[in-house]
Amino acid sequence: MIISLRRYTYDELKSKISKEDRIILMACNTCIKFCDIGGRIRQHQLAEKLREDGYNVIFEDNVGAACLLDLIHKRKTDDATKDIFASADVIIPLTCEDGYDNVAYEFPDAKVISVNKTVGLGT
Repeated sequence: MIISLRRYTYDELKSKISKEDRIILMACNTCIKFCDIGGRIRQHQLAEKLREDGYNVIFEDNVGAACLLDLIHKRKTDDATKDIFASADVIIPLTCEDGYDNVAYEFPDAKVISVNKTVGLGT
């Protein structure tokens, strides 16, 4: 299991986005979930907080394991998600650094913000 920590405070994150951005939050539902900074619950809490502050969160997506490139690539090609991801200006992956790298690789036209720092392996 990967251990990750938050890279930014909420205010620091807000300084990296604008209220005009079309934002997708993508949460990994594996290791980062158990670090209490990813998974569906934390993703939804962040989305609600951003929306309350006037930011345009257009989609919340959960991926089983963001470190698997095929699962990230599927968001780009699947009929259910490809148009949503194509319309995004910003993707905020609540993932480890491997997941961030995969999202940045698959969506080079979006601003992908790395909000977590992987510090190593743990149990």
